[in-house]
Amino acid sequence: MVGLIDKIQHFCIHDGDGIRTVVFLKGCRYRCLWCSNPESLTLKITLGYQASKCTNCGLCSRVCQAGAISDDESRAIDRSLCNLCEECVRICPNDARTVFGKYMTAEEVYDEVEKDNVFYRKSGGGVTFSGGECTVQADFLAKVLRLCKEGGIDTAVETAGDADSSVYRRIAPDVDTFLIDIKHMDTTIHERYTGFPNEKTLENIKLVACELGKRIMLRFPLIPGINDSDENIEKTALFAKEIMDCGNLASVNILPYHKMGASKYDMLGMRYEMEGIEAPSQDQIDHVVDYFIKHGLPAEQGG
Repeated sequence: MVGLIDKIQHFCIHDGDGIRTVVFLKGCRYRCLWCSNPESLTLKITLGYQASKCTNCGLCSRVCQAGAISDDESRAIDRSLCNLCEECVRICPNDARTVFGKYMTAEEVYDEVEKDNVFYRKSGGGVTFSGGECTVQADFLAKVLRLCKEGGIDTAVETAGDADSSVYRRIAPDVDTFLIDIKHMDTTIHERYTGFPNEKTLENIKLVACELGKRIMLRFPLIPGINDSDENIEKTALFAKEIMDCGNLASVNILPYHKMGASKYDMLGMRYEMEGIEAPSQDQIDHVVDYFIKHGLPAEQGG
């Protein structure tokens, strides 16, 4: 069995406890406007082009047998013609072209994760499966989770919580911690900015923490002008308290909006819809963290 992997990052100190390896799987049902991994949205290999690195040498145009790269100075990609042969990536002397996505077996992913086992043991870390949305490749995810669990590696799954409940029931025995976003408590607003309502996510959070008894980290992406109203923060805190009453809430992580993924949109020929939105100030972040703490919740920035 193979899965489509976007990237594997070693020595991460976020997305779970301790030092972690984060495996980003391709594919996502949501279309969050603030997504910082747009290359992971589609369940296929994609080609990126960073025009600022291009010196217009023309090698890519000459090597492209599909005629997908223009002969003019833009060297733009016609993605309808591109067959992902990757010749332009291999020949570019300036790394202006990038391939996002690689097929790997579950065993290959495990071998890559297992390399850092000594760091997991010393730091209380492990592997986190993220995306995209890792549950889109549910069969592959289940297999590699089982390999990691059999290898004694701590496992975490970062998810939007929007998969069918049967997926979470299936993988739960091999997951030590679930990391699940609460993007907005109003289902209409949630659908406006992600493409889907929030009922399934909220139900699955309760399923994971309260019925299945799994450790959970709730994550609140703080997006100015979208979910930072006092009303929404209050509703989010009250919901988080319900989950804490189940006894399995490890933390509430406030994740401030940032633009670190904005350049990828241009590389992929996509429009970045959040261009005019600024990151929240530290005072704004502290206000939200303090609000959750005053409600008795184990809240912190990042995580």
